[in-house]
Amino acid sequence: MDLLKFERCFFAISTLSVIPTLSVIPTQEESHLPLPYEIPCPSGRRADYLAPRFGMTKKLFRFLSLSLFIFVLNSCDANKKVVKNQNVGGALGTSYSIIYLSNSELDFQAEIDSVFVAVNRSMSTYIPTSDISKINKGDSTVVVDQMFKEVFELSKEIHGNTDGYFDPTVGTLVNAWGFGPGEQIEMDSTKVDSLLNFVGFDKVELTVSGTIKKRYSEIKFDFNAIAKGYAIDRLALMLDEKEIMDYLVEVGGEVLGKGKNRIKEKDWVVGIDNPEREGRSNPRQLIYLKDRAMASSGNYIKFRIDEGTGERKVCAHY
Repeated sequence: MDLLKFERCFFAISTLSVIPTLSVIPTQEESHLPLPYEIPCPSGRRADYLAPRFGMTKKLFRFLSLSLFIFVLNSCDANKKVVKNQNVGGALGTSYSIIYLSNSELDFQAEIDSVFVAVNRSMSTYIPTSDISKINKGDSTVVVDQMFKEVFELSKEIHGNTDGYFDPTVGTLVNAWGFGPGEQIEMDSTKVDSLLNFVGFDKVELTVSGTIKKRYSEIKFDFNAIAKGYAIDRLALMLDEKEIMDYLVEVGGEVLGKGKNRIKEKDWVVGIDNPEREGRSNPRQLIYLKDRAMASSGNYIKFRIDEGTGERKVCAHY
């Protein structure tokens, strides 16, 4: 704490202890500090001026001032304490890291787990009992939850904005190529053309009753390209409800930063991996985030080697 800020903070509180009827008016640039009371002091020495006015001896006033000095110093230091809380783990088939700053130690692991459980229950293609798995198997009676509805409507919007390049109905092709939970099959151009009949977001519909209507039963959803981003939005909402003002949420390369890193007094910093090098010690680019989100995608980490040809098969987000 610099001397000017401490002087203002100390004098305001010491004056408040002897003049309880005065109101505190914050300055415009330092709204967290009280404005010193402007009491005329011809001598320029506040202690000498105030002590006679209130019948105090200089010795007693200096004792009280020392006590208040220690109290204010401890109080102001406590207000500046910033604790870094972090939860890391695995979910949605990838890893996650959630950093949130506060004035005390916190642990939101239970709340974080509940978000991932809800997302998985709705949209995980690897859980047979999830809503999306049942729908992919042809169950037309499933009434989807709010999460599924929100992702469906958002996917529909993005599908239109990208002229169909973003399409979560590619599940049949993802399985055929061996990147999904379904059976992998031998692929050639003829087979691809045949399976493309079961791809197209214009061939599915979310009904008023909350069920999914498909033109062909073979159509399969795969929300992997959007589910992680949706998950960090839900995690951010949870942190907002906990009144956390500064946090960085990352799930499998999808990142959302709010506020700033108050420990280092700068914006949140994330690194973009260099796909031509192993490890993460030398990122290709640093990105600064403040109240922003960012999605990354690549095919250099997850790939499959064809046992027959040795060819490297890749599958990025779609």
